[in-house]
Amino acid sequence: MSNELLEISAEKCIQINDEGIPVFEGQAITEPDFLTEFYKGLRRKDHFFVSKIHNKEFLIEPYDQIFVVSQLEFGEDVTFKPTETQTEVIDMFSLCLDDWDRLHGRTKSDLPFVLSRNAQEQMFDACEFDDDSLTYHDTRYETPYIYQAKSEVSQSQWWSAKYKENPNPGWQLDSHHPLLQQAVRTLKLQKSKILVLGCGTGNDAAYLASLGHIVTAVDFSPLAITRAQKTHGETDHLKWVLADFFTQKEEFRNQYDIVFDHTNYSAIDPKRRGELAQLWRSSLREGGHLLGIFFSFDKREGPPFGGSEYELSKRIEKHFRLLYWNRGRVAPSYSRYGIEFIVWAEKLKS
Repeated sequence: MSNELLEISAEKCIQINDEGIPVFEGQAITEPDFLTEFYKGLRRKDHFFVSKIHNKEFLIEPYDQIFVVSQLEFGEDVTFKPTETQTEVIDMFSLCLDDWDRLHGRTKSDLPFVLSRNAQEQMFDACEFDDDSLTYHDTRYETPYIYQAKSEVSQSQWWSAKYKENPNPGWQLDSHHPLLQQAVRTLKLQKSKILVLGCGTGNDAAYLASLGHIVTAVDFSPLAITRAQKTHGETDHLKWVLADFFTQKEEFRNQYDIVFDHTNYSAIDPKRRGELAQLWRSSLREGGHLLGIFFSFDKREGPPFGGSEYELSKRIEKHFRLLYWNRGRVAPSYSRYGIEFIVWAEKLKS
């Protein structure tokens, strides 16, 4: 792999849990001075977030959003307090809704937040509202869907055009993802029948086949499949299939031991993510597993579209039992630094 691998030290990462509480090395951060410095130092850095504490920069890994707001204050602006001495101002024009009707947005300092149930009730009590907007102090603020997808992302010719424009598009790595290699070693996978959806030009699929797994790799872009065949060939262990897995899902039903997803979830129209999670499940035999490498970052337009650990967990909770879930500590390029996590989950019994 020509891209230099970037090691991410766990000792330099601060997690933000599902309640919005910063956690360092497994312990919630409660010391007031530390919290004050943490929130003062929070900032966006390219595609991820950092904070500087005691002159040391920490990578921030939110489970949901940077802020999970529990209490709002209303005046000329709508605000909240991360600490008793700090105030963040909400950019009301940034408000949007996710699939669970939770209000998200960004602060005036460009940090993403989500409202807790209590804070959301406060917002609705303070505003006039309808299905599409909130009105506060006589100003109407639209509340669109959190992700803004163009219809082109659901068209195979659009993706083929992207491959044609650039032989090495931004989402493509030089080889298989190093997190996949780590997962294979950690999970000690037995020889399996594996389905790779949205395989692109096939580096991950070819790697899995090289280990002796029986791999079916699917993409709806003819150019992607052609390049995959030309680069990796086809063997008894590796089959390339040109298909739209959404419209041809019955062809894959109950056939596989493992479904592998890497960048496919972030590439499709986000409104179809729930449908994709159902497809993962329906493609697996009883006792089958989902293996995936996913993005957790704040990006509303795509592809790739953003996402979070919270979002993925909600999408699969009715379909899978989580067995392994962890942030990636190796990034294959700077564009992947600090935003990937890996999931291993077992299909729930019917």
